[in-house]
Amino acid sequence: MQPKKDTFIQNYKQRLINYLHNRFLLSAIDIETTIDSTESSDILYTDEQRYNYLFNKYPVLKEMKKNFNLDIT
Repeated sequence: MQPKKDTFIQNYKQRLINYLHNRFLLSAIDIETTIDSTESSDILYTDEQRYNYLFNKYPVLKEMKKNFNLDIT
């Protein structure tokens, strides 16, 4: 499996540079690529876990669900 950075460099970097060069008339541009390799252990499996995650992240959703008597399935 090819690392994400290599995939970006081989498949998209030059196209992005060309686009930016043409769009903004830049004579010299380069893109530096870095990959954040941190992984999250917050894998959500069940619908209930997803709802709880979203309700905790966006408390207004919980209020909307209550106020409008929504059934989220």
